[in-house]
Amino acid sequence: MSTPPRFGEQALSEALARIAAKIGADAFDARLLRLANNAVFALPGAGLVIRITLSHRLHDRARKNAELGAWFDEVDARTIRLANTPIPQPIAEGKLLATVWTYVRPHEPQPDGGDLGDALHAYHGLGLPPFPLPAWDPVGDARVRITDAECLGEDDRAYPLDWCERLEPRLRDYVASTPTGLVHADAHAGNAPTVEDHLVPHSHRLRAAAGRRPRPHQPDRRHGHRR
Repeated sequence: MSTPPRFGEQALSEALARIAAKIGADAFDARLLRLANNAVFALPGAGLVIRITLSHRLHDRARKNAELGAWFDEVDARTIRLANTPIPQPIAEGKLLATVWTYVRPHEPQPDGGDLGDALHAYHGLGLPPFPLPAWDPVGDARVRITDAECLGEDDRAYPLDWCERLEPRLRDYVASTPTGLVHADAHAGNAPTVEDHLVPHSHRLRAAAGRRPRPHQPDRRHGHRR
């Protein structure tokens, strides 16, 4: 008999139910929003989003996101808020870690690239928090995910790892030429929902780091692009 995958539908549903029970939340209407290196579930009835880190090698990121979410609340940042839970976050469930965020219902109009630029401009203006953040290392993150991907054959694994080797020196040169700041490593319009006419980056999809980023440009809203 074959061993079921660590992160199959049944295993994730069971883990979600146990995490929800620990915080006294009802997961009857849970729906999967995203499945990558995290499983992100919306619980609209409870007003929560539960983000389960799937790679055991990324637990430090879950801990750092919980710390960062608390800091965002302290400085009243324009982000989705870390939820108040009866136990400290991140929440351990076996070998998994989870963070819990407030749920934001879909709102029209949908944000575009210019809206995302406004949100990120405010986000970058926060500066660095009073605690250390991991260095921005997208190539290193990719290596971790590729190595931990249990369904990849060796040939399929070797190709992206070779690509990482070729990309790393180019990225190193870029990092050396740009200023340091708070980096949102998953910036796209889907991560900037409209909430009461304000654009806020999704914390539950956040991959923050202290890294190099281009000098800020003001968005040109007349033409829907940056100048």
